[in-house]
Amino acid sequence: MDTQPLLRALVHESRRRSQTLRQLAETLGVDYRRLAQWRSDEGSIARAHRSVFERAARYLQIPYVLVLVLAGAITMQDLAWPEDSKAILDQRISGGIERLRGDPVFGGAVPAELEQAPRRIKLFILFLYDQIMGETQSGDKPIRWLSTLSDVRTLLDSFDIPSGSRQQA
Repeated sequence: MDTQPLLRALVHESRRRSQTLRQLAETLGVDYRRLAQWRSDEGSIARAHRSVFERAARYLQIPYVLVLVLAGAITMQDLAWPEDSKAILDQRISGGIERLRGDPVFGGAVPAELEQAPRRIKLFILFLYDQIMGETQSGDKPIRWLSTLSDVRTLLDSFDIPSGSRQQA
């Protein structure tokens, strides 16, 4: 039971609040039978209506998008660049590497082999660089993903969701 991370978080929170599963179902705006089906893996909460996710976000006091991740409704694959935009991505990567090489602090430490590294390695290095510098190639402030991901991990840990049960990104 409760193999789906969002359900585990919801059930854990309902127990913490000393609420019944019927009360949880009512809070989510679903029939108790539907909640029971999700809990027994007869259906996936990932296919629930948007209003269920919104209510779950309010109930858990977490951002809506995090509810979607816990439900498995969105994954890291959903955030990947489409195949037809790889050329644009490669141009942005080249510009990012030039910016990194020109950095007075990090530029001298950039290995020449970075040019031949796989795209995913280049993206990772540029992601870390943007996070450290607090600015993207376009001059925008990046979303502080490292601290956000740390916050998400802390939240998942607070719900006692073992890492094997989490959606793999």
